[in-house]
Amino acid sequence: IDPQRPAVEVADQPVVVGPGVMGSTGGWSPVGWRQRSDANGPWLTIRGGTMSWSRAALLTGKVEISELTATEIDIDRRPETPASAVAPAPEAKPFRLLPDLPVSVNIGKLSVGKLALGAPVLGEAVTLTLDGNLSLSGTDAKAKLAMTRLDGTKGSFSFTGGYSEGKRQLSVDLLVDEGQGGD
Repeated sequence: IDPQRPAVEVADQPVVVGPGVMGSTGGWSPVGWRQRSDANGPWLTIRGGTMSWSRAALLTGKVEISELTATEIDIDRRPETPASAVAPAPEAKPFRLLPDLPVSVNIGKLSVGKLALGAPVLGEAVTLTLDGNLSLSGTDAKAKLAMTRLDGTKGSFSFTGGYSEGKRQLSVDLLVDEGQGGD
């Protein structure tokens, strides 16, 4: 595959799909690497990505992903917003915190061995691991995420939470541990 020629074009941003990509309509889908670019070049690179999912679950209105993993994800900067992107005119409608999806979504295992965020993303370069799971079904959402820094700076983040829009109930368990003075 020629990395200069996008395999897929999405919203005026080329997606370059690298060696190891195998088509699949379900089951285990390995992805060698993927790259997203804008007018200023690549901003996102995913290496060693895999997804294990159930195509049969789609027939019951569910997106069931048992495992979504990547060996490494690099987010060098935030993507450029095209000048043609115009926000729609606001209209009055009931506030919903959760998206109204036609299917429920469940990711049993979410794991990134090395997530590298460039300085333009958070103000300083950060490298960490990410593990967790999440689900969204109708008006209910649950998530569990854990991140630990790998770049020599002490830091870990653990989040477990849920939200029920029908009950208007939010639950959050958050633990952040960092070095003295925020270093």
